[in-house]
Amino acid sequence: MCVQGSVSFWGYSMKRDVLFGVSASSNGVASNRKVLGSGTALAALAVAMYFSPLSVNPARADCVNSTGSSPDDVVCTGSDTDGFSTSSGDNTGVNVTMDPGSFLTGGAGTSLDVELTDNNATRTFNFNMLDSTAIISGAGTQIHVSGDYSTFLGVPYDMTTVNGTWNIGGLVASSGGDAIVVDLPNGTGGTGITMNILPTGTVRAADDAIVINHQFTGRLNYTLNNQGTILAGGDGVHVDVSLLSTGAGSVTI
Repeated sequence: MCVQGSVSFWGYSMKRDVLFGVSASSNGVASNRKVLGSGTALAALAVAMYFSPLSVNPARADCVNSTGSSPDDVVCTGSDTDGFSTSSGDNTGVNVTMDPGSFLTGGAGTSLDVELTDNNATRTFNFNMLDSTAIISGAGTQIHVSGDYSTFLGVPYDMTTVNGTWNIGGLVASSGGDAIVVDLPNGTGGTGITMNILPTGTVRAADDAIVINHQFTGRLNYTLNNQGTILAGGDGVHVDVSLLSTGAGSVTI
């Protein structure tokens, strides 16, 4: 069964896994070969191809984090072969830019890991990879973005709300895991997260291509505009909606 369009929900309902892919079985578990093709239609294609960071010849440079202004600016201008991670307490958020010809890999680990740490606040993560020659590739999760939270006796509190805009015109490829994972302890708020896969953009994964994980409270608003290619051995897009959602939200493909 092919699906497209939007899913709306109100909190305090059953936890929902919103799976967008080629087909779904009668028990609701999506099949393990998925592709999101150009536009919003879902189309069948072969299982995810593998991509090795050794197959490219990137320039000499790396990713630099400028924290003197707000938001924090991370700019990758060439090759970074040991991954990049930051835990940002900036009161606005983080902007990441992958310049033309830039290459980032964490090898077997996470290539780009950004945590937004101002608890009980709303922070913005923007990602700009506009050129087809920009690459993030490796064996683990390629882009992981998360909001921070604390716990007391196992109960979460002081949770960060994360919103922002993603523009992907290059390649994000995981040969052994998920390509993009976003962990949202307090959802996205009303602004939401918008991901734009540009015509030159490809998100490819051995497991799930895009995972949106709404963990606890708040509301989730997520929009994917796909003009490029999303290819996965698992789900093209996997959205977990929390049982504890505290407002109306939507998932729009």
